[in-house]
Amino acid sequence: MSRDTLPDASWSEQPFDERREIERYYAAKYLTLDWYASIGPALVKSGVAVEIHEMSASPRLEVIDLLRRRGVRFSYGTDSHGPEQLLKREFITRVLNCIGLNEADIFKPEERKGGARCTR
Repeated sequence: MSRDTLPDASWSEQPFDERREIERYYAAKYLTLDWYASIGPALVKSGVAVEIHEMSASPRLEVIDLLRRRGVRFSYGTDSHGPEQLLKREFITRVLNCIGLNEADIFKPEERKGGARCTR
């Protein structure tokens, strides 16, 4: 598959690491820092958090830093499908060490305008 063409359905049959490489390529190409900067105010205004996703190591560090400086809050997800994945903390460790996120940067549903939303 050429990187200049969109992946077809067979891309999902690729090994996990290769799929992540494809995802990172397209994220860097189309989800630019300017694009993230443009959506930052809407994220803050709506109280929507951006997930720091361990398994895909996304969003990129420079995106997290840019959004943090604009007041966006974050949540953390492991996307664990097994015990060995549950223990993986490499990306969040890099984020904490490189970007310096702190408690004020973490999304807390109870602080959301209108309180936490519960659906049943």
